[in-house]
Amino acid sequence: MLEVCKGALTTGELRDRLGLDFEAFNRSLLAAGESPDTYPELHASLLTNYIHDIEIEIVDALRAVFYPVIKKGKAAEEYAQLREEFRSLSPDPAWELRYHEVPRDIMAERVDQWLAQHAATRKSKKPNLVPLDALRRANADAVRKFTREAGPVIRAWCLKHEVTRPALWDEVDKWADSLRARLDEAGVFDCLELSETLLFIWCQTLGVWPERMRATLDRGQLELSDDDLDAERSREKEEAEARRREARSVPFNGRSVDPETADWSAIASELADELPKSVLESPVGSPADLVPRAQPKTRDRKSQRGSKAPPAGRRAPSDKTDMIGKLGELVVYNWLKNRLPKQNIDAAWVSENSEPFTGRKGDDGLGYDFTVSFRSQALLIEVKASLSDPRMFEMGESEVRAAKAAARPRSGQRYAIAYVSNVGEPSLTRVEMLPNPMSEEGEALLCILGEGIRYGFSPRR
Repeated sequence: MLEVCKGALTTGELRDRLGLDFEAFNRSLLAAGESPDTYPELHASLLTNYIHDIEIEIVDALRAVFYPVIKKGKAAEEYAQLREEFRSLSPDPAWELRYHEVPRDIMAERVDQWLAQHAATRKSKKPNLVPLDALRRANADAVRKFTREAGPVIRAWCLKHEVTRPALWDEVDKWADSLRARLDEAGVFDCLELSETLLFIWCQTLGVWPERMRATLDRGQLELSDDDLDAERSREKEEAEARRREARSVPFNGRSVDPETADWSAIASELADELPKSVLESPVGSPADLVPRAQPKTRDRKSQRGSKAPPAGRRAPSDKTDMIGKLGELVVYNWLKNRLPKQNIDAAWVSENSEPFTGRKGDDGLGYDFTVSFRSQALLIEVKASLSDPRMFEMGESEVRAAKAAARPRSGQRYAIAYVSNVGEPSLTRVEMLPNPMSEEGEALLCILGEGIRYGFSPRR
């Protein structure tokens, strides 16, 4: 026993080598004033995986409880809430002293106890329930077909009878998703086979059917002509194009500019006239005054992954991001022309965005947008622009490659990020020079907000 005690590196290893009972050993540690050997993260992971394994059983148990209510035409929002809640079911705190790896039957008890709190059980008969996956597929098809046919009729009827249409029918490309979401929130989507008749009923129940409009798509009964529907379809196309235009447009100097019709010559002149002196007169070699990045206190895996990024919203259309990038490069172009008057900044602008302004073809694969001479070195500048000031930026593959190459000793190059904020409001625009993210200086000042790595592979022939 003494040899085992001498050779064991952890209390867990000592327990296992001596064949001691897990709970009894932990009780002994507590009695001796020591910390017990516990695995809360492992327990949470095991329970999560167990729930994934039996998720359909759990959902079916909940469906059996709420099916009778929904069948009577009543919404059951609680079903949708519980369907999400069980996925975050936490381990029983008592497990920590009792188990290293929690047995499946113990986890099953935990799940069944939670179900019992909501009058559900996995053992009961399921009343007339269609298998969940098959039901969801069939209902998704039914909702798509119904909204595709009902949407134009509803909009035409509302217009003709001067009735305010429900908001669900405003955006043509979201009809199906919006109606499905409403049915899902009411518990209907997972419990009932949705025929056209039921969809009429539930649209009325959920308040997404127009007031005074009959529950039919028959044009004669609704007093709609072919011309009414043709006019509505034309309006739908116009509205869809207007939404796309709005989504891709960029606010610039108090107006919205569509990238597809932008007058870049006028924008360039306007930008050059309105950039503040604080930008134009900022020294090229003046780095931003940054707070050093906080170092992790421990070397655990979680702390090494970097800081948590703010929630990501829906990605902007590429036309919009391209225009923002072009505006940012125009800002830097004007700044460099003002600060380095003896250098040919037209030639220094090497990205593809330069062509409309310099007549030179650029290359976006270089990994930087400008290359100038500064203090006997080639200064490679990559521009990162934003409409606001998010204090973050992303780097693409070619940019990482160029930054790494410049960070090598004796490369003769310096790589920097020109961070351009508030690019849509020239009077508020700022340019800040950030260090090479791949350099030691960059690692000390810039933090990683989430990581994504793209890998390639070659299959064996």
